[in-house]
Amino acid sequence: MPGHGIPLGDVLADSGYSHRIPQHWAAPLRAAGAQLVQDLHDRGPRGTHHGAIISNGNLYCPKTPRPLLEPGPLAPGATREQAAAHDAKTAEAARYKLGRLTADDTDGYHRVQCPAAMGKIRCPLRPASMRLDRDRPEILQPPEHPPACCTQQTLTVPPDVNAKTAQKHDYPSAAWRHSYARRTGAERSFATTKDPATTTISRGWCRLTGLTPLMLSSPRC
Repeated sequence: MPGHGIPLGDVLADSGYSHRIPQHWAAPLRAAGAQLVQDLHDRGPRGTHHGAIISNGNLYCPKTPRPLLEPGPLAPGATREQAAAHDAKTAEAARYKLGRLTADDTDGYHRVQCPAAMGKIRCPLRPASMRLDRDRPEILQPPEHPPACCTQQTLTVPPDVNAKTAQKHDYPSAAWRHSYARRTGAERSFATTKDPATTTISRGWCRLTGLTPLMLSSPRC
């Protein structure tokens, strides 16, 4: 499609695809201009980058509460109250996320900034943030030996960080859930298209019902 000048939009995929080698799935799609919206196989913290925690496709403050980094997708059949609590938890996690400052360059690098420097949380390592309203989360015990993500003004993120898991929406936020829900409609459309009882895409056949097939010598047309 991109080769014919047709831009790509969102690509919806289940966790089987997000678990693939990035060079075989995520990287080519991003290079072609697609935005990934996918369930994740590798969930929760997966190491660090200059002190920032790698989790669910994003980088987070080293002092992010661990429970905020380990949410799974909302359970099927969840009540409205459960959905609200789940969304509140993912929204709280977003406050600790390092904020993106630039789009990917031609080599896939981009820059991010500490959430306290961006005014999303309060942290003694960023004195200006301590003047923010107290409705923001506050880091009560900053790292004794602050890593680069806490001391530098910005941080460069290479393309191999979160190569599998980076996507359009924070996982598994309300925005991600609503976007990913479109996959159900897409799968239903594919099934209908291939269903021989409806709009089958098989060639050389048609389905006959009622008395018609009995009046013909062969059901094949």
